[in-house]
Amino acid sequence: MPRLPGVQKLPKKVWKNSLTPLQHFLRLFLMKLKYILTLSILLFSGAVLAAQGTQSETELDHWEDLRNLLQEDEDILLLDVRSLPEYEQGHIPGATLLPHVNIPGNPPQVPKDTRIIVYCRSGNRSAQALRMLTEQGFSNVSDFGGIYRWEGELNRGSAP
Repeated sequence: MPRLPGVQKLPKKVWKNSLTPLQHFLRLFLMKLKYILTLSILLFSGAVLAAQGTQSETELDHWEDLRNLLQEDEDILLLDVRSLPEYEQGHIPGATLLPHVNIPGNPPQVPKDTRIIVYCRSGNRSAQALRMLTEQGFSNVSDFGGIYRWEGELNRGSAP
């Protein structure tokens, strides 16, 4: 077999005790892969725990849960994060209008531990509002989702 110029043949004794280039490459690759997978799992776990920490302990699975909660606790801030025309067409009694686009520059003027429940039309904007409020330090925020889930009466008219 012809030899490449500048390449020396290693004695069999040295070759047996050392790694071949392919084995060396695979060993480094697996070590890096293990590091990347471990880091990914830690980051994902942290994101999941952070997301779980944004919602309040009380689940709002049904519209009656929200109605009962509003009747029992007058200190709850119920935020309608839709636009003014949507709010005027109908909103949950006791709701305060704060469009989600206004939250970054005009957050609610309440203590950071106030119980806040947000809702919109379908649940998309309320999820964004929940995220924005928690990023601003509000620690007791829940997302009711969309107003379509509310089966009680709606108030009509403009914001106070």
